Amino acid sequence: MDGTTDLKIVWFSKTFIDINLDTATYIEMCKELANLGNRIVLVTSYQEHKNEVIINENFTHLLIRNKMKPLMNSIIYLKVIIKLPLILKNFQPDIITLEWPIWYISIPLLILKRLSVRKFKLCMDIRTEPVSARGIQLFVNSLNYKLSLFLGRYLFDGLTVISPYLKKKLMKKYNIASEKIGVWSSGVDIHHFSNKFNRVDQNKFVVLYHGVIAVGRGIENVLLSLKYVIPVVPNIHLILVGKNDISKVLNEIILKDNIKDYVTIRERVEYSQIPEILANCDVGIIPLPDIEWWRPSSPLKLMEYLSMGKPVILTDIIAHRNVIGNCKCGFFAGKGQPEDFAEQIIRTYRMKDCLKRIGEEGRLIVENNFTWSRQAKEMMDFYNNLKQD
Repeated sequence: MDGTTDLKIVWFSKTFIDINLDTATYIEMCKELANLGNRIVLVTSYQEHKNEVIINENFTHLLIRNKMKPLMNSIIYLKVIIKLPLILKNFQPDIITLEWPIWYISIPLLILKRLSVRKFKLCMDIRTEPVSARGIQLFVNSLNYKLSLFLGRYLFDGLTVISPYLKKKLMKKYNIASEKIGVWSSGVDIHHFSNKFNRVDQNKFVVLYHGVIAVGRGIENVLLSLKYVIPVVPNIHLILVGKNDISKVLNEIILKDNIKDYVTIRERVEYSQIPEILANCDVGIIPLPDIEWWRPSSPLKLMEYLSMGKPVILTDIIAHRNVIGNCKCGFFAGKGQPEDFAEQIIRTYRMKDCLKRIGEEGRLIVENNFTWSRQAKEMMDFYNNLKQD
């Protein structure tokens, strides 16, 4: 398969286009799918700002207003169910894809398929398993996930997942056939994320974390590492950029270790601003701990650092090894204890004159394996096989 067959695809995503950090995944994939000649309808929600995306005549972006909290996102998609007959009539899709948290949208679709009212293939997409929740919310999310996989196994035509690790896990744990699961990972726009920006501050050694700032992501250990780093790297500066859900925890560490002058915490920035922020760091850092939450992942931010030619300090987990392998652009910090991060920050500082050259190796990794164009073709190969069955 060459991925160029003209398909009509409807994609339902639970993401908030104006506040979530993963919106690039959906926009960039739709752009590449449309560029391949497919017609795409992407359905997302928004809270305040209707950031409608227009790519070309092959792409339609439908937005649903949702002023409720993101955890209530599923409720708002009841509106979608009401609109489904009109979408199907006007667009007549070959493939309908939806994310597992909004599996219930599939109920009327499955009825239509069973009655042979409409002919289309139904696919479930899994970008992440239930993570970053606690207590009853984690229980509910896990139950919802298991229910979606039950439907996916028996009633959906196919599933797409974010990594080979997750595919193997679903095959073993839920007995889903290999040919029913396709894989497309995170990617990067190598033209958007290119080293075309100049450093603003050359006097500091900047370590950057960009992403969700929350419990279970190892960020606390990065902060705790600074007390070991500062005596060796007095010009160290750690910048955290993203939606901050644990500001109290971080502030307590900052005050206790007296590292206020060495840390900057910034709120989420627009996608268009991210390359300029990355350009102003010496190294990126991804501190995800080695727990089952993160092993199936394909970290989007890792691709962005590498595309910018930035070496990355990262924990030694399978999700990171699958991208970096043994390339020198990755500085592995073991299991991610504070001492591990301190050791690698100091190591990269002592190699600062070589970091630009080392970073070029990372750029080649994403150019060869992790462009959005490459991922779109992987998706199309799977979709074309689905259509032929």
